[in-house]
Amino acid sequence: MKAIVVVIVVVALLLAGCQAYPLAPANPPPPPTCEELAQQEQSPENLPFETIAQESAQGYAQLWPEEKPALVILTASDEIADIEPFVRPEAAGALRNVDFSAYLVVAAFSGIEGGGAWQYCILSVTQQGQTVTLHVHLIDSPVHPSEIASYYHLVQLQKESLPTGEITFQLALTRHDYVNPTGRQRVLETSQEEIVASITRSLP
Repeated sequence: MKAIVVVIVVVALLLAGCQAYPLAPANPPPPPTCEELAQQEQSPENLPFETIAQESAQGYAQLWPEEKPALVILTASDEIADIEPFVRPEAAGALRNVDFSAYLVVAAFSGIEGGGAWQYCILSVTQQGQTVTLHVHLIDSPVHPSEIASYYHLVQLQKESLPTGEITFQLALTRHDYVNPTGRQRVLETSQEEIVASITRSLP
């Protein structure tokens, strides 16, 4: 009789555990891609920009010396040296081909190594008064190949599309991270957008 009671109690506890922590599918939900997120952020009010390079730095360049995301604005060719150690040689070569009389360059660094399958991308650029905001996303994408990983994103903006005088450029970051709340499943969570870096430059 005691053995039967023990079995019943054990079964009840197991059932309660299953209800509290339901088993998740074996495969985690796929993360969004930069391309998919960029489509969601399209707007005629966005400032146009062109990608110069979006790459991982692993094995090719030094990592940015700070762990937090960083933002660098280049307004002339002699400023390329400021970021050249932290980008691939081909990216540095592409920077030298930029017409700085018509464009400026925005360099956004994720602050973490993108050698796994992290994607880091500028999706849109908006302006309000003298503030230009670069909306970037950092995506944990373990189910994607490492070839798509990116540690930094370099883009060029037309100077004629920007206001003149003192301009504040700010980096607004959204994170898409996998978490494991029960130890049995992986859940993709998206954070609120957060201003993580800003810099002020003067444009004629």
